[in-house]
Amino acid sequence: MVKTCTEIMEKEDHEVVLAVSHAGACLQFLTEWQDPIEELRKGFTNCCIFKYEYEDEKFKLVEVIRHNI
Repeated sequence: MVKTCTEIMEKEDHEVVLAVSHAGACLQFLTEWQDPIEELRKGFTNCCIFKYEYEDEKFKLVEVIRHNI
């Protein structure tokens, strides 16, 4: 996921991208960029939306939108 999402973001005119996945893959992606413990404590399901910023080939979690937790 990291390689593919990075390749997508490095393309021209890809400032806003939607990627859809399940909670397990989202957790693994988050783990690449930060310690996920804080977000795990808050809880997340397959309906959560992880919003990232991308700069210098790195993703930074901006917010997690949680539905029905």
